[in-house]
Amino acid sequence: MAHQNTSKHDSDKMVEVILFILKEINKVLDNAILLPDDVNLYTTDFFLYKILYQADKYHLINYGRLLAHTDYFIHNDSITSFLAYELIAYARQAFKPDLNKLQTTTIRDSIQLLKYKTFKLVQGLRIGLLQSAPRCIPVRDYLNISCLREPDIGHLSISDKEAIQIAIVQCIEMNEKELIELEHNDEIYKKYSTKQNEMIDCYEIAKTLPNSADLLDYMEETGC
Repeated sequence: MAHQNTSKHDSDKMVEVILFILKEINKVLDNAILLPDDVNLYTTDFFLYKILYQADKYHLINYGRLLAHTDYFIHNDSITSFLAYELIAYARQAFKPDLNKLQTTTIRDSIQLLKYKTFKLVQGLRIGLLQSAPRCIPVRDYLNISCLREPDIGHLSISDKEAIQIAIVQCIEMNEKELIELEHNDEIYKKYSTKQNEMIDCYEIAKTLPNSADLLDYMEETGC
C-alpha cells in the first residue's frame, strides 16, 4: 500500500508524541479519584490510536497541520496512523521494515510492549497482547504500552501538547464501546471503512472538517 515518504524527523517526532501521550494518560489516571473499570484499556495501542487521531484532527482544524507527517488507514476496523503503526509493529518485531525508509530505531529504546499475564523479553522490550472481550464487539487483542524513558519535550510545540491534552480529556472517560462509536461516526471512517489498507492523507481528512475550504487553502500554501 502506497504512502507518503517518512523522514527521520517525522519518525523521531512520532516517538516523542507517543511517549508524551502515554505520560499524559498516566498523569490523568494517577490524579483520578475513581478509576474506570477497564483502566488497562487506556494504556493500549487501541487507545493510543484513538488519541492520535483526535489530536491530529484538533491540530489540523486549529493549526493547519498534523502532529507529525503521517498517512492514516483503516486497520482492525479503526482509523490508524500508519507511522505510529509501523513504529509499534517494529518495536514488537511484528515485521522487519526497511530501516532506510523508517529511519529510526529509537522506538525500541522508548516504549515497552507488555503481554498481559505472560511475558516475553525481546531486546529489552516486553512485548505481547492484552486480550479484551468487550460485550459490543468480537474478542480483540491489544498491546499494552508503557514508557521506558521521558518524552523529549523539545520535539513538541505548545500546540502539539495542547492537542494531545484535549484529545485525552475528550476520550479518557469513554469506554471501549463509546470510543468505537465515536470513530465509526467519523466521516473518514464512513468513507474508508470498506477500503481497508487504502492510505488517507491529511488533505482527505481536512475535506471532512467544518472549516475545510479555508483549511485546504492554507494547507496548499504551507504544504501541510
